[in-house]
Amino acid sequence: MPGKDELVTLTPALAIAAAVLTLLWSLQVIWRIRAAKGPRVGRGVAAPEFEGLSPAVVDLITENGTLTHEAAAATVLDLAARGHAGIEEVGPNLCLVRLRRDRARDGLKPYEMMVLDHLTTLGGTGVVATEAIAEGSRDLGRWQDEFEKSVIAEARTLGLTGKAGGPGTGMSITGLLAALLWGVLADLTLMPRPVGALTPHILLIGLVATTAFDKRLGGERLTRRGRAAAGHWLGVRAHLRGIAHVDSLPSAAVTIWGRQLAYAAAFGLTRAALASLPVLLPRDQEHAWSDHGGLWHRVRVTYPGQSKVITGLLLFLIFCVWVGSALGVSIWYGLRTLAPDDPAPFVISMIMIAGGGLVAVVFMLIVVLPIGLVTRAVWKSRARNAKPRRTLEGRVIRLHAADITGQLHYLAIDHGPRRVRAIRALASQLTGVADGDLVRARVTGAGYLASIEVLEHHDAADVRELDNGRPPV
Repeated sequence: MPGKDELVTLTPALAIAAAVLTLLWSLQVIWRIRAAKGPRVGRGVAAPEFEGLSPAVVDLITENGTLTHEAAAATVLDLAARGHAGIEEVGPNLCLVRLRRDRARDGLKPYEMMVLDHLTTLGGTGVVATEAIAEGSRDLGRWQDEFEKSVIAEARTLGLTGKAGGPGTGMSITGLLAALLWGVLADLTLMPRPVGALTPHILLIGLVATTAFDKRLGGERLTRRGRAAAGHWLGVRAHLRGIAHVDSLPSAAVTIWGRQLAYAAAFGLTRAALASLPVLLPRDQEHAWSDHGGLWHRVRVTYPGQSKVITGLLLFLIFCVWVGSALGVSIWYGLRTLAPDDPAPFVISMIMIAGGGLVAVVFMLIVVLPIGLVTRAVWKSRARNAKPRRTLEGRVIRLHAADITGQLHYLAIDHGPRRVRAIRALASQLTGVADGDLVRARVTGAGYLASIEVLEHHDAADVRELDNGRPPV
């Protein structure tokens, strides 16, 4: 290893090299982003050939190839404007979507079918509250991916977008070399001797920074035809923005405004309507919407034994243990007097990046795991020896695992009150029970499930309604 004096004399050269590489990396990133996304689209002239695009496709091209969460909500409004559903305001901040099952689905796009199927699943009686659209047991991430892929497929079929390009990957060689040189300079500047204790940490930060642009480079690139279409619709957006009170229009206003409200939602101009249509938002575990009793209403759910404050503090403590142990040992080893046969501090620092994680794991095994095992054992014991004291009859509004093993579950039943406490249960007790089922549960005084009986499956209610020939709503 070169001596300290030899390396210190190289500091100016290393600083210049690091600055040059950083500049090259920055220019490369800017160029790749511009190459991948293309130029911004300006407002163009009206073009009749682009007037029939769906709000979801309009959202994609006017956002320069990126699909936003407004697209799914705008699709609900578009379906209502085209007669596949009706939206009516029944009270302050409450609108209902009434499904029209007699309406033919011919001509609907796959992503429009996805939205309509989701509404049909929720509306067992043909009616669903707008804010309850986030309910259901679907895999939201997978559903969103399929929705986005379907919209992009249509845009590509119409020749409006193409796959975004850009050479190379986020793991830029220039970025990593720049991070390496900055780490060496940090060692020379902060340490009594150039030992390389900080270099691996700065190199890791550089690796994360260079790979962070991969997602930004994904998505779609507008074609020439797509830019022309985007220009047309940006003109439409300017027109809709000039409408008075468009921001405060509720989703039920689609009855009057028709598809114009759907396009305004795709542009993000109708904040009130978008807030009531959470199609792509995860459902709130602490607040549920239920139609038990015939009317949609909101129910607050509390979970025994859970505290967000304690969980957050525990995770923060684990993170501090990891980072503190890794960085502390690295700096201590770099500052101490090294014997000729001691390993290089650079190697020690690399080891401690993973070593800090091991320390955190040991902390979890010694502190966190025993607490969890005791809680789990108490839960199992009380659930197996449960003596029922009361019976609850209602609809399942929340059912999810309470631990990583999937053996312990929380079960929330809407049985009348607007605030319910989740019941603790074993997975073996919940066989055949699903979200939306009508059940009768026997519960202990401490809130453990003793037994449960499914009175009516949610899907079976939909089938019976169709078999009875009830008129569409």
